[in-house]
Amino acid sequence: MRVSPLRSISAKLFFLTVLLVSGTVASLAYVNTRTMQQNLEDQVMDLLFSGAEKTSGSLSTLLDSWKAQLNSLTRLIVSKQSKSEQKYVLDTLLESDSDFLSVHFLVVDKGDVKTFGYSYTKNTESERFGREEANSFAKKIRARNYQRVKYLASTNNFRTSWVENITHQIGLPMLSFNLVVPDAQDPSVKMIAILTVWQAKFFDRLLESNSISSLVLDRQGSLISSQIITDLLERKSYGSYGIVKRALRGDSSAGYDPGYNGAGILWVGAYASSQEYGYTVVVQQEQRVAYAEVKASLEEAVKVGLLFLLFAIFIAFLGAESFTKALRDVVSATKVISDGNFDLEIKSKSKDEVGVLVDSIQTMSLKIKNLLITQVAQAHTEAELATAKAVQDTIFPKSTRDQEVLRISGFNISASETGGDWWGHYCTDRGVEYVFVADAMGHGVPAALVTAMAYSGCSTLVDMLTEAREIYTPAQILYRLNKVLVEAVEGTISMTFFALMIDYHTGKITFANAGHNFPLLIPADENDSRIKKKIKSLKKYSSLTPISLQQKGTILGVQKDVVFEETVMNLQPGDKFFLYSDGLIECKSPDGKMWGMKVLRQKVLSYIQSTPDDIKTSIVNDAFDFFADCPRDDDVTLVVVEFPLDAKIGGYRTEGSIALSGDHKGRWVTSEEYNRISNPQSEDSRDPELDIHF
Repeated sequence: MRVSPLRSISAKLFFLTVLLVSGTVASLAYVNTRTMQQNLEDQVMDLLFSGAEKTSGSLSTLLDSWKAQLNSLTRLIVSKQSKSEQKYVLDTLLESDSDFLSVHFLVVDKGDVKTFGYSYTKNTESERFGREEANSFAKKIRARNYQRVKYLASTNNFRTSWVENITHQIGLPMLSFNLVVPDAQDPSVKMIAILTVWQAKFFDRLLESNSISSLVLDRQGSLISSQIITDLLERKSYGSYGIVKRALRGDSSAGYDPGYNGAGILWVGAYASSQEYGYTVVVQQEQRVAYAEVKASLEEAVKVGLLFLLFAIFIAFLGAESFTKALRDVVSATKVISDGNFDLEIKSKSKDEVGVLVDSIQTMSLKIKNLLITQVAQAHTEAELATAKAVQDTIFPKSTRDQEVLRISGFNISASETGGDWWGHYCTDRGVEYVFVADAMGHGVPAALVTAMAYSGCSTLVDMLTEAREIYTPAQILYRLNKVLVEAVEGTISMTFFALMIDYHTGKITFANAGHNFPLLIPADENDSRIKKKIKSLKKYSSLTPISLQQKGTILGVQKDVVFEETVMNLQPGDKFFLYSDGLIECKSPDGKMWGMKVLRQKVLSYIQSTPDDIKTSIVNDAFDFFADCPRDDDVTLVVVEFPLDAKIGGYRTEGSIALSGDHKGRWVTSEEYNRISNPQSEDSRDPELDIHF
C-alpha cells in the first residue's frame, strides 16, 4: 500500500520538527526576554533605591545643619537680655543664607502659647515675593506659626524636630523647620523655634529627570516638597499610593515596590524614611518608561527567532527521511505520554534536531506533570476560599427582628473573595442595643480571620451580658476586644472599630472609637440642641444638619491595655445613624477620583426622609455608579440605623416581659403589669408609671 506523501513518517517528522523548533524558539525568546527584564528591573531598583537613600541622606544632612544653627541661636537668644542684641543675633542668622526668610520663637507654658521674639529677613526686595509686599507674607507666616503651635499645644503632639510644607498656606514655595527646646529648669515649658525657608534647597536635592520624579512626604502621606509647585499649593496627598502606605506602616526605613497604581498611572518606586525628622522620600518612575527597553529587546528576539525558524524548516525539509527511525521512537514516547504516563525516560543517541526533540519532550513531560500538580493544588485553594467566604457570610446580620425597636439595614461587599470589613447588631433584654462596624487592615483571608475573631468576641460578650444581667459600655467592649486581638495577631494585623450603644431606657447613646471613620447622626429636628453648627452648603439638600460622632482612639491589635474614651449623648426619636467603612468614600472612579465624605453627606441628606433600607440602597447604587468598572482597592460597608419617631424612651425588656404597641411602641412591661393594664378595674383606670389611660 502506497502511503500518501502527506501521511508518511517523513512528512510527519517534518511537521513535528517544525512545531518543535517553533516551540523551542519561542521558549528561548521568552527565557532571554525574562532574563533581560529581570536585569533591567534590578537596574531600575538600584537606581531608584540609591536615589531615594541619597536624597534622604542629603536632606537629613541639610536639616542637621539647620538644627545645629537653631540650637546655637536659641542659646544665644536666651542668654541675651536686650532686644537689640537678640535682633542682631537673629539678623545674623537670616543673612547667612539667602533662602532663610524668618525665625519665630514661641513659648508653650502649660498649654498657653506666647511669642518670645520674631525677626523677618531684610531681603524685602527679593523677586521671590512676587508683587506682594514682604511684610504681608511676614504676617501670614507669623499667624500660621502661632496657630500651628497652639494646635500642637492643645493636643500635646510635639516632636523634637520636624519639617512642614507651608506653601498651601502662604501661597509661595516655602517650608518650615521646627525645633522644640525644653526649658532646663521646668520641663513643662517648651520653646519652639520655627525657621521659615524657601523650598529651593529641597528642590536642589530632589532627583528629577524626564521620567523620574521625587517626593518628600510627611507621616500622613501629604506633600512636603516637590518640584511641581501646583502640587505644593494644593498640599497633594499620596496616602493612597501602595508604596506610601507601605512606608507609613513603618515596617522598614527603606523599601522598593515594582508596581503600584497612583493617579491612574502604574509606577515603580523606592522610598527612604527619616524617623528623626518625620519625612519619607519617594523616588518613582512610570513603569512603561522604565521597562521600554524590555519591549525593544522582545521585538528584536522575535525577529531573530523568526529567521532561525525559517532556517530550521529548510533543514527539516532536507533531512526528514534520515530521521525516520529515531522519529519512531519519539512517536512511541509521545504515545506513552498521551496515555497519562509522565514519568518515562526517553533516550536518544542522535545529536541533531531529533535529539533536541527528545530532550524537549522529556522536559515537556516534566512540566505537564508539575502543571497538573499545580492545578490540583489551585483547585483545593479555590475550594477553601469558597468555604471561607461562605463561613464569613454567616457572621453578618441577615435582617432585623420584629421585637427590636431599632430599624437597621446594612450592606457589605468585599474587594476579594473574603474581606476585612464587618458589622454587627446585638440586642439585650435591658432595653440596650449595640451596633458595631469594623475594618481589618487589608482584605483577603488574613483580614477575614480577624473579622471572624471580632464577631466571635462581640457575640460572646453580648451573650455574657445577657446571662449576667450587666451592661458593658463601648469603651469596655473595645478594651476586651483589643486584648484578644493583640494576643492573637501580635500586631501583624490591626483593625479599626466603632462601637455604638443605644439605651432607650435611659434615652442615651454611648459610643467609642478605635481609629474608625466618624459616623454621622441626623436628628429629625432641624433645631436639635445637639447641633453645634449648621453647614450652609448642605441646606439645598435638606434643612436637617448632620452631626459627626467624633471620638478618637487607638486602633485594635497594636498596643495592649489601651484605655478607650467614650462619648455620651442624648437619644431622640427619629434619630438616624450612618456607619460606614473607608472603602465607601476612598474607592476610586475610573479617572482616579474618590467619592469622598462631602458627597456622602450630600447623599445622606438627599435620601434622609426614606426608610433605612431605601436609604442604604440609594446610597450604595450612587456609590457604585461612581466607581463604575474600576477595581476596588478596599471592602465597602454601610449601615443605616433609625430610632423611629413613634418609639418611646423609658421602658426596657427583661426575660418574660411583653412589648407594648400603638402609642407606646418601644416600651416593655412585666406580664403582671400587662394584665393589670389590659383588665382595668374601672373605666377610669390609669397606670401611674406608664401614663396609659383606659
